Amino acid sequence: RIRFFYGEKDPSFSYVPFLRNVCQKETCAAKATVEIVSGADHNFTGMVDQFIALGSYLMQGDDPE
Repeated sequence: RIRFFYGEKDPSFSYVPFLRNVCQKETCAAKATVEIVSGADHNFTGMVDQFIALGSYLMQGDDPE
């Protein structure tokens, strides 16, 4: 399974609708998702704890907020 995480302040955030459209296709829907991280830029500037929490979220399904 592939998960795309985009910060809402990431320079490439404008591509999220395209990725979501692709990920909703029947051949991809079960394999990929796009998730948005509120307030994050590409480098998670000032959000180290939230970035680290993504690991727990991915491994255990815990909510990263």
